Amino acid sequence: MKNAHLLRRALSSPWAMDKYYLSVLLGRLLHQAQHDEPTSEEEEPAIELDDLVEGQVAVIPMHGVLLQHPGIYGGYGGPVVFTEWWGQVFDALVPHPKAAAVAIDQDTPGGIVYGTPELSDRIYGARGSKPILSVSNALSASAGYWIGTAADQHFVTQSGEVGSIGVYTMHADMSKALEDFGVDISLIHAGEFKVEGNPFEPLSDEARAELQRYVDEAYDDFLAGVARNRGVDVSKVRDDFGKGRTVTATRAVSLGMADAVATLDEVIARAAQLAGVAPVAALEGRADARADFEVR
Repeated sequence: MKNAHLLRRALSSPWAMDKYYLSVLLGRLLHQAQHDEPTSEEEEPAIELDDLVEGQVAVIPMHGVLLQHPGIYGGYGGPVVFTEWWGQVFDALVPHPKAAAVAIDQDTPGGIVYGTPELSDRIYGARGSKPILSVSNALSASAGYWIGTAADQHFVTQSGEVGSIGVYTMHADMSKALEDFGVDISLIHAGEFKVEGNPFEPLSDEARAELQRYVDEAYDDFLAGVARNRGVDVSKVRDDFGKGRTVTATRAVSLGMADAVATLDEVIARAAQLAGVAPVAALEGRADARADFEVR
């Protein structure tokens, strides 16, 4: 199983992602590992920043699973957004002379925690430089919501959903499978906790408690980030913002999770209005710009 390391990494990583989409990712990685399928090396796509600017509003798509770097889970079979590179594009567009405002077009189930708080902080830190709006079109879940709410205003389409605030990791106990194959693995190690939580034996109570602490810390960061982004108390995010569930558009607005129900075109027009520039006259070029931007 040449690609088993990808599956092991996925199992041990902290995720802020809708559970259904993670099952798709894991299923694909398991299939690759079982069949020794080659993994593609995803690369950061070449892009002209001018192609993302429509009528003085920069529209930046965020469509797909959020990963920090290219190549970690390359070729798993779905659209991917690399948050580190996405942040570099965002940083370049904020001062772009043709962009009077920025609109973030989200359709993401979230993804890995690594890199997510940094990107949320990056967007939040750009507030005040020019209008920055985001829209769930139609999904802004988990890490995607953590990032999207960092904009000045966060919108959701009529059929859209937001939320899924939570963090989890996993432990795979392979001991029974190895026993069935007549394999007994002994780990020789230095450092008291160096092999804690390894997949070759059941998870101990102490290791489970440590993993829970690890997840709780990331969850606390998630709650604090969204509370700051939305201007509410942490307790409100924890108790009223879905408790790990996604929330549909009208309810999301009533709970304070989004500012209003709006289409992407309406959000672009709103961004132009806030920037004091002419509304977008034509949007025909947007599909081509997105195709250049997305990694598939």
